[in-house]
Amino acid sequence: MVSVIISHINSSRTIENCLAHLEQVDYPPERYEVIVVDAGSTDGSKEIVQKLSGRGIRQVLKEGCTESEGQSIGVQDSKGEVIMFTNSDIYVPRDWITKHVEWQRKGYDLVGGVVFWGGDKFSHTWNQPLPKRPYPSMKPGMGLGFSNCSIDRKFYVKTGGLLNLSSQHDAEFAIRSIRMGGRLIMDPAIEVYHDHPFKSFFGNFKHSFGYAINHVTVLKASFGRLVAGSRTSFFEFAAIRVFSTKLGQLCGVIAGAIGSKRFSDLKQLHSSKSHYASMTYLVKQSNGNRAHQAFSLMMRGSMRGTKNLCV
Repeated sequence: MVSVIISHINSSRTIENCLAHLEQVDYPPERYEVIVVDAGSTDGSKEIVQKLSGRGIRQVLKEGCTESEGQSIGVQDSKGEVIMFTNSDIYVPRDWITKHVEWQRKGYDLVGGVVFWGGDKFSHTWNQPLPKRPYPSMKPGMGLGFSNCSIDRKFYVKTGGLLNLSSQHDAEFAIRSIRMGGRLIMDPAIEVYHDHPFKSFFGNFKHSFGYAINHVTVLKASFGRLVAGSRTSFFEFAAIRVFSTKLGQLCGVIAGAIGSKRFSDLKQLHSSKSHYASMTYLVKQSNGNRAHQAFSLMMRGSMRGTKNLCV
């Protein structure tokens, strides 16, 4: 039995589509359940979920609970030997549960994948170039977030469950689980889509600021430094994660907007060679050979540096 847990509030824009995708998975319907914990929605979300209840979907109402409290409540109310977390604005493919369960049956305690970001008219992802094969550790673009993960119930109980943090409780849980000897596998073939539009300049700034400060706080508390598994200095960290990443994103947006090359599928578009070629061409056209050489050196250094980044 598999239990899928969603903890949310005011998700009327996406919750019906989210649940529709979960209803269409290829896993036997009698072998999985979906538990939706609502923290007090006022936008019609409760009524939407209630309308869909009874088809393997159950709603639990808990006024004022945080996301992590809602997830803990969902686990307590669930029956599955495998616990899966996702969000109300995540749309999963048909084989989502099947792929997670295949890894769970091989003895892994925690299984994660990748998240494609989108939701606005410039729909694209901000992930790093993805690994080509599964990895027993977190990689750039593949962190164990609760939008796309599964956990063995016995191991979940062993860890003591989730801490009630305002954010980044999934990152804290992943780090604590690995320290306790949990077997982790990150599979780039397990993909979900995040319907999260960038609504405003200040709204996106606040969202990004919150993620960044909480991410760094969790890493410092767990490892005593900003980058897990590395002795990277603050300057190197800032250069790689701020300057290099944002410059790469900007060049990618411009190259994608003006480019004429078409890709056959998302995986081809997401390959590092395709991204690198597009950005290199853009810089060559804009700034000449000297800028191109500097850009090439920076990109190679950035790629080497990202190998040590975690989450």
